[in-house]
Amino acid sequence: MKRITALALCGTTLGAGTVHGQPSASALERGQLYVQVAERVSPGVHVLRQQRPNFAGVVGNVTVIEQGDGLVLVDAGASHGSGLRIVALVRAISPKPVKTVVITHWHGDHVMGLSAILAAWPNADVIAQEQAARDIATRLSALFPSAPSATYDHERAQALDAAYTDIEQNQAAQARTDAEREGWRATLGARDLRLADVPGTHLIPARRTFRDSLTLADTETPIELRHLGRANTSGDVVAWLPRQRVLVTGDIVVAPTPYMIQVFPSELSRTLERIRAYPFRVLVPGHGAPTRDRSYLDALQRLLRAVRTQVEPLARAGVPLDSIPARTRFDRERTAFAGSDTWLAYWFDLYGLTPLIESVYNEALGRPLGPAPVPPT
Repeated sequence: MKRITALALCGTTLGAGTVHGQPSASALERGQLYVQVAERVSPGVHVLRQQRPNFAGVVGNVTVIEQGDGLVLVDAGASHGSGLRIVALVRAISPKPVKTVVITHWHGDHVMGLSAILAAWPNADVIAQEQAARDIATRLSALFPSAPSATYDHERAQALDAAYTDIEQNQAAQARTDAEREGWRATLGARDLRLADVPGTHLIPARRTFRDSLTLADTETPIELRHLGRANTSGDVVAWLPRQRVLVTGDIVVAPTPYMIQVFPSELSRTLERIRAYPFRVLVPGHGAPTRDRSYLDALQRLLRAVRTQVEPLARAGVPLDSIPARTRFDRERTAFAGSDTWLAYWFDLYGLTPLIESVYNEALGRPLGPAPVPPT
């Protein structure tokens, strides 16, 4: 299970299925679950997102915002290859240059397409919250090179190919329902495309940082960047477009099932309340389709309350973490996010419920939250 989590959140690599360094038509066709498409959510505002819920090979949503003298992107994709497709989609939306890229948090599937974006628009600014910038510079530097690297490409090719082989031989082979079999089939279909996406991928740090807030002024489409508190990570940023009433949340909100890996439960709940208070017409999550009401935010809060209500007393009573699942029930919460879809339920448990239980347990005992500190080099 841990192997799939790492694969989905930050796996990018090099391999077959390319034509002159670009994915072949057959690879693109097989990888449609992985490829992003453009969706207009407001005049001058588009979201680039994966077409269907995708969990192994995730690419964070990219929001394209038109200002008078250029474009602002919120997030940057997962690899050089996904960045190249983002560049093509952006150019199809507007002839204006990208002048700024805002990074909502440090996870690689929102950062690592910068190499392609800045190759197309080298003068673009790159902005992140202070802690997010530190995490990019430390955590991601342990995973990605600072320049294109054939050694990295080869090693990642081997690792990703082995991970897909494991999925094929184990998880996919053990699928019990039609929904699970179709989910794994679509996941495996992206193999060649993901293998083709890494050449050129390398880490680019933020060029400008802020602590609490920053406004990107414009006469028609001002953008207010806010750090509302620790939530999904220590450096989460939301982007608010007050005139269009569009709110971009990064992975604080992820649909159709949440990501709760190493979150800050109490602070996440407070941050979601602050998000709910915005008078948005459209909320753009870090993954998944935009929403136009508050029902999904309410479901997230109910999930947080349910887990805290059941887990905190057990943690304080000394019940071991590995005994918690047998002493708690979250059937109602699983149904709220996954319905009767066993594929969605699988990923709700893996990315949502199980890691949230661990974070709530640790918070109840006063243990450190979030990922472990990066050792000094």
